[in-house]
Order: sequence, then C-alpha cells, then structure tokens
Amino acid sequence: MLELSVLCYKFSASMKTVVKYLKLPMSFSADLMMREVEIINRGWQLHYNARDYAGDWSAVPLRSVGGSMTNVVALGRDAGFADTELMAQSPFLKSVVESFQCPLMAVRLLRLQSGSVIKEHTDPDLNFEQGEARIHIPVQTHDDVAFYLQGERIPMRAGECWYTNVNLPHRVNNESPVDRIHLVLDCVVNDWLRQLFAANATRATYSEIEEMKWKDEEKAGIIASLRALGTDTGRQLADEMESSGVT
Repeated sequence: MLELSVLCYKFSASMKTVVKYLKLPMSFSADLMMREVEIINRGWQLHYNARDYAGDWSAVPLRSVGGSMTNVVALGRDAGFADTELMAQSPFLKSVVESFQCPLMAVRLLRLQSGSVIKEHTDPDLNFEQGEARIHIPVQTHDDVAFYLQGERIPMRAGECWYTNVNLPHRVNNESPVDRIHLVLDCVVNDWLRQLFAANATRATYSEIEEMKWKDEEKAGIIASLRALGTDTGRQLADEMESSGVT
C-alpha cells in the first residue's frame, strides 16, 4: 500500500539510510499547468540519452545551462543554470517552480508519448543523500501510465509532487491514450529541503542494497549521446565526465 509517505533503504557498504521515494505535501493545479504547456507546445527535443527509451521521450527546457532553449541536458551542479525565455512566458509554471525554496539546476517539461517506453536505467549520484533531489510534478497522466522504481509501481497523480531516488533502477511504460507530461525539477539539497523531507518521513522500511554506480557501458553511452548533440555544452559535459573518473 502506498499510504506510506516514504520508503527508505540502506547502502550495504556504508549502511547509510537513503530515501527511496517521498510524496511531498504540495499540490498544484494540473489544469493551469496544462494550459501553459499547450501554449508553449514548441521546442520539444528528443531526450539526449537515446539508448534508454523506445518511442518518443522529449523535453522542453524551462531552466537550462546558460538559459539555452536548445539544451535539455540535466548534468552538472555547477554548470551555470538559468531560466529560459519560456519560464517568463509561463507565469503559473514559474510560480510552481518558485515555491521550491532551494537552489535549482535543470527544470524541464518531459513528455513520454502514448505507446512509448523509458527502459530501466539508473541516474547515478542523483539522490537526496548526495545533495541532489529530482522532483516530479505530473501535469498530464493516466492510470495506464506505469512508473516503476526498483520494481515497485509508484502511482503519481496529476498535480501531486514526488521525490524519486533515480539512483535506483526505474522505468516507465505509457500504455495510455495520452502523452505523459511531467514538470521535473532537479534541486540542490539545502536546509529547507532537508526539513521538508524530515517533516514528512512518517514511516520507513529498511533494506540493504548495493550502492549504484555508473556501469562502463552506461557511462560510454551518456558520453556518446552528449557528443552527438553537436553543441559546445554537450562537448564540455562529455569532456568533464571523461576526465572526472566517474564510475
């Protein structure tokens, strides 16, 4: 049952407790968000990591590196993120984003078209305990959209606000007749976010799992996808990923 507001796990090596997912006590009008999405309805770009999906998984940047309208890459905490022109043109979405009292990295609209699939994958190091939190706010969804996190289905409803630990294996099947559209914020963890998490972690379940790291083929695939963008930012991030020794 998903009455549990949080599920937690332990890393087997460090015995460090990590949050698996958390429904936050915030909700937003899906209708108002969708109205602005329909007005935007341009600039959708296929997700750069083509190996992780089948069909159409695309993004529109509301906040990106340098405020670029052509950059949907969500890597690099210190990459110089800024609002794009679409943020100013979307007052309700902007108000939703500004309700998060923490530093923000990438903010994107992510669309998974009807009949499309996001294959199981991990986003290593992107989790609350390591200083970054990915927040999902469904704008348009359906009962036949299935998001699985470490094999467990998480029923995120339109207008709700969820943290998901994408350092763990996750996948999405959109077998519905509508496109699944989420507003996705990558947040830097600060005291406000820590307090928000602590106040809502009312019940917990613990287990031991192995710490997730980049597999060599995953890292190589991300680097190749970044270079395939053909942009200065993509090349820079690929260079940084190669030189950082991330594993």
